[in-house]
Amino acid sequence: MSAARPLSNLGSDDAGDLRKGSTGGPVGGPIGGPVGGRAGFQSPGGHEPGCERTGQSQSHYTTTTGVPIGRRAAARLRLALPARLISLYGTHRCILIDMSITGAQLGLEIPLATSDNAILEIAGKELFCDIVRMARGPHGGINGVMFDPPLEDEDVLHVRRFSETYKADELRAIRSEVRAWVDGSV
Repeated sequence: MSAARPLSNLGSDDAGDLRKGSTGGPVGGPIGGPVGGRAGFQSPGGHEPGCERTGQSQSHYTTTTGVPIGRRAAARLRLALPARLISLYGTHRCILIDMSITGAQLGLEIPLATSDNAILEIAGKELFCDIVRMARGPHGGINGVMFDPPLEDEDVLHVRRFSETYKADELRAIRSEVRAWVDGSV
């Protein structure tokens, strides 16, 4: 895992990396508190260098590129489900790491560039989204997407119900294949 860096030292591809902090964003604590659970990376004003206050509540900071950081606008549903991300460049297999009514975090072999548009296919739904964050690692990367328009609560609940039955359905399918192989019908 790479060392923590203040946002002012991050490249545009790294800013707002969704993996940082307990809330999923780079700012984990209250104003003046530790950033992402780590002390030493805030300015005397209580926020990270490279961030500016928008004049609203403490959760409305933005990076110098204008990407909001801090507490989430909506609660995240933690998942680990296979999905597809369809862009102008092709269809990409991905893992839906988490989602809310406003956006999602996706793990991909090769993450897409920010400002691209895409369609996320999951649980029989097609969700239009904009790529707003991208981080690369040695074994793939992460894309943060913002849904356009934001989802209804029912859409998130549909994905949650799908995730609850997905593992059981996969296990049944594997058992069925093993049974067929043992019976010699494959």
